[in-house]
Amino acid sequence: MIDRYFMRQTSLRKKLMSILIILTIIPFSIIFLFVYIQQSKIIDKTISNVANQEFQLLEDHLNSTLSQAVETSSRFFLDEDIAKLLAWKPESPEDTALRGQQLDACMRRYSTNISAVSYYTALLDMDGGVYGTGLLLDGLTYDQIRDRPWFSRFSRSSLEIIWATDDFLDAYFVSSHTSCVYVIRQIKDLNTWESRGLLILAIPSNQLIKVSIGYVQNGQNFYVLNNSQVLAYVDFLDFGNDFVPSHPEISSVTASSFTASVNGKKYLVNTDILSRTQWIIITYTDYAAQMHAFLSTQILYFLLVAAYLILAFFLSNRLSKSFLAPIKHLHQSMQAVKNDGLRTVAEVSSCDEIGDLAVQFNDMLEQINILMDNIVQEQETKRKSEIMALQAQINPHFIYNTLASVRYMIYKGDKENADLVILSLIKIMRNAISSQETLNTIEKELDILKSYISIQQFTFDAPIDVQFDIQDGIQGCYILKMILQPIVENAILHGLKLKRGDKRLIIKGYCVDDDIAFQIIDNGVGFDVSLLSDKPNNTAVHSNIAINNVSSRLRLYFGSRSSLTIKSAPGEGTCATIRFPHIQEEEFTVYEHIDR
Repeated sequence: MIDRYFMRQTSLRKKLMSILIILTIIPFSIIFLFVYIQQSKIIDKTISNVANQEFQLLEDHLNSTLSQAVETSSRFFLDEDIAKLLAWKPESPEDTALRGQQLDACMRRYSTNISAVSYYTALLDMDGGVYGTGLLLDGLTYDQIRDRPWFSRFSRSSLEIIWATDDFLDAYFVSSHTSCVYVIRQIKDLNTWESRGLLILAIPSNQLIKVSIGYVQNGQNFYVLNNSQVLAYVDFLDFGNDFVPSHPEISSVTASSFTASVNGKKYLVNTDILSRTQWIIITYTDYAAQMHAFLSTQILYFLLVAAYLILAFFLSNRLSKSFLAPIKHLHQSMQAVKNDGLRTVAEVSSCDEIGDLAVQFNDMLEQINILMDNIVQEQETKRKSEIMALQAQINPHFIYNTLASVRYMIYKGDKENADLVILSLIKIMRNAISSQETLNTIEKELDILKSYISIQQFTFDAPIDVQFDIQDGIQGCYILKMILQPIVENAILHGLKLKRGDKRLIIKGYCVDDDIAFQIIDNGVGFDVSLLSDKPNNTAVHSNIAINNVSSRLRLYFGSRSSLTIKSAPGEGTCATIRFPHIQEEEFTVYEHIDR
């Protein structure tokens, strides 16, 4: 009852005022809560994206450094001098010393191939000799290396590059309390593939920290794991030296990103697998520290909300009064449009925003009417153009002459060429009448065009010199079906057939900016281009029909971005240029719907 009395007895202005006050608080509170939740999600996503980007930079840098280590080992592997020196059997102490000097010289060639990383190198021959830059290499032999667990991997592939950590090797390369990661591969004779020795590159773990620390921010921790063993770490978050990441989300197969609690605090955790070594790298990012950067934004948001509520209350009364009159006029005008149809024009009763809305509404109605008229007209024009295109695709005279040529060849006993002509004609006919597609790939269109030209060749006493110059990469793009054949037919029948002497036809296809252009060039008799007519129904000569048909089809499908230009003069040959948009497979249907 109260609601019914309010709706019937209260003035429109009071209704609007009451509704504005009520709907300003409740909906805005809901919107505020929704926006706050969405803002929190965006902040979380932003923090996660920043952490992911920083993690990706770190991972890329580590992968790059490890790839340089692999490339360095490959340089040793491909160095024939090293293989020959390891295979050399010294016969005297002087020979042994000379071999050591030469191997040292070879190793110095590649001593700086891993940027910003210091490492040790060792070369072991099959007879127990060892050469390199490790601290305590004396006593290390090839036979000792054979007993290491990881050495059996060479039995599967002697060309394998092994990444390993080994306390046994640490004793020969670095001092105590220091460990290394090792790049190990066999050195082979590149001619016989016989093993000549072993290469060991030792990268101290502190060098991994050195490489990584520039990409680890304050408020982050970084770890490199190999089978739950920490190879290197950067501890800006004070997790402690004994901390080992052991979250169930960490995978040795795929990358992951998640949140985890460590010592009661929330952290963003990023993990991935280093492609070269299959080690797991992990970063921890302090979530609270990242959120602090967005605190001022959230405070500003709350202040804006409070200001809006206050302002909305005071403006509601004024807006309700001034807003009603033009709305009423606009409503009446729109009701008239609803009753009388799209051809009715809405009345503009004010000069404010509502009046502007009425003007735009009228403009919209006008555009809708124009668009509907254009669609009808365009579809009719397109239908006529398609009919002309189908009529122009295969000239009856061409079929007659082709069949006559085949009959003559059979009469002469030239069955091979007759078969070739028939197959080419079948290909052209099948493409013209069996496929319902409007567009062909350039590759398919050129294949059909070559079949057409090969048939025309048999109608000439001397063959035409035909040259195709097609830019690489455009064969998979799309072109209007049978758009080139009418131009080539004009060049042959109206240019080259009437010319004495050598006859040359050049077909070029290439990219121009975002378009594709084709040029059909002949050295025929040429003609006066001023005789061409722009009227699509001109039937004076077949060449003019073909040119107008091609131009009309281009304009219908591609609009102003397409063109057909003819350059010719009597006795100087002809150059026809077709230009249309570059269309890939995923853009196949775009030009049926664009606003031209």
